[in-house]
Amino acid sequence: MILSMKIISVAFDYGSGAIIDLPNMAEYVGYCFHVGTVIFGPWISYQDYFRGLLTDILPLSWRWLWKCLSSFCLSILCLLYSTCITHWLILDHAWIWLLAFRDAQSFRFSHYFVSFMSEATAVLSGAGKTREDGEISWSLTVSKPHLIELPRSLVEVVINWNLPMHYWLKTYVFKSARPYGTFTAVIFTYAASSLLHGLNFQLAAVLLSLGLYSYVEFVFRAKLSKIFSACIQAKRCKATCDHQFKFQHPLVMVTNLIFLGLSMLHLAYLGLMFDSSTHEEEGYTMEHTLTKWYDLSFLSHKIVLGTYIVHLLI
Repeated sequence: MILSMKIISVAFDYGSGAIIDLPNMAEYVGYCFHVGTVIFGPWISYQDYFRGLLTDILPLSWRWLWKCLSSFCLSILCLLYSTCITHWLILDHAWIWLLAFRDAQSFRFSHYFVSFMSEATAVLSGAGKTREDGEISWSLTVSKPHLIELPRSLVEVVINWNLPMHYWLKTYVFKSARPYGTFTAVIFTYAASSLLHGLNFQLAAVLLSLGLYSYVEFVFRAKLSKIFSACIQAKRCKATCDHQFKFQHPLVMVTNLIFLGLSMLHLAYLGLMFDSSTHEEEGYTMEHTLTKWYDLSFLSHKIVLGTYIVHLLI
């Protein structure tokens, strides 16, 4: 997946003029098989690779070492929580929705494990440098778990799940399809993500459902925000927004908490099928996916459908 993203980004950037000189074979192979990102990722642009790794070699520093160690330790903690602690906290005989939450959270923390490990390997190789006021810092961030576990909205989950991939999809897919309409661009973006992840029914069903969910939530909350002049949009308002009722207003806080709860329900519902059943090694089937959602009465899909109908009515 990372290799495909690198190849596509180089082609698009060269075609758009972002890369002036086409890289030679050594530079191209060096970028594609960059030791810091070839296994765990994350995706980095050719420009960042060239600037950070070929033209700006820096001595080792405590900030560099701290970033490497902190990302590595966080990855191990996420791995332990995913494989051991979640199944100890919530046992197999618990309520079906608690089991859904457990399995989905276990899957999410396995993703955080890979994300933090990719940060560590990328920074070890010299990627992720930023220079501000002459100071060098290592600010590479792949995922933000706190904004996913307690999300303001599914839009926030999508953005913070994998920041480099979100940037890649937004730059090379969403913006290219935007002239055909926002909804079309969203569907194309999630279809491209499904293809990159290795197209199968379960991944496609989850990713496309997530795309529809986030779109419906975005337009619904945008309309509510306009009607009530309140900071209840899917994305956080700026401090200078012109809404009458700000985030600190009690009703605004309650409304945002309700949407937070709905987002957590949707995450449990969508992540439920990535469990540790016998299908994990063989590959999840369409029957496995539909059975999991059937056991939960397709509640999440029904809520989103109802939300969209209300959006149309108002």
